[in-house]
Amino acid sequence: MPDTVTLRAPAAVDARPPADPEAYALEAALRSLVHIGAITSARSKQRAIGASQAGEVCRRKLAFKVAGIRPSNVPDPLRALVGSGTHLALAGIILALDGMSGRFLVEHPVRYRGVPGTVDLFDRLTGTVIDWKTTTLAKVKRVQQSGPPSAYVTQLQIYGAGLVAAGEMVRALALAYLPTDGTLDDMWVWRTTLDPRVADEAVNGINALVGAELETVAAIDPSTVEASPSALCRWCPYYLPGHPAQRTSCPGASGG
Repeated sequence: MPDTVTLRAPAAVDARPPADPEAYALEAALRSLVHIGAITSARSKQRAIGASQAGEVCRRKLAFKVAGIRPSNVPDPLRALVGSGTHLALAGIILALDGMSGRFLVEHPVRYRGVPGTVDLFDRLTGTVIDWKTTTLAKVKRVQQSGPPSAYVTQLQIYGAGLVAAGEMVRALALAYLPTDGTLDDMWVWRTTLDPRVADEAVNGINALVGAELETVAAIDPSTVEASPSALCRWCPYYLPGHPAQRTSCPGASGG
């Protein structure tokens, strides 16, 4: 049976009376175009495990990715699009400042023990790996108090390890939080040092799931892998509430 994709339009928007039928029709068409573009982008269709997924806390979610399962849930793409657009703008700014001097590596591909990734920014002068994170002011305040998610830290460590493996000198790793509802003065940076053990532990965890190196991934049934349900389940691409866990989807915190 082919994998299915669930698209859930906001009921509150669709149920309102169309005061201007033509504007309403245009709105619906534009929304569809954005949804279709988001789910058919190269990033959304990526099947390989990358650095951004390697530190995933939920082992079942990681297993879906390892098994190459297509998403069964497509969350609203607007936040991701804002993040992608911000990354694109920042890349252009830094490249212009670099002036082909070679100081900065921007959107630079790396690979560590078979796990690919793309480094947002590496400053060769200071040896600092920088990963941009777009979020809200409220989220920045929460991260300041509790620290960044472990998955983000693992992602950074894999980037750093990959750069070192490529011959670069890495001295520090940083997450630069940019609040989209704030100003540049509200940016907050979290900094740490390179610890290859974190990257190795993440890659070892992936290999334990597949029982082989990433280049020879074997098919597995994600529903047999332990899940870690949380409030973040609704943003998971494999979330299908009210249904039992299966090879193509997971009920998450709803229990199924």
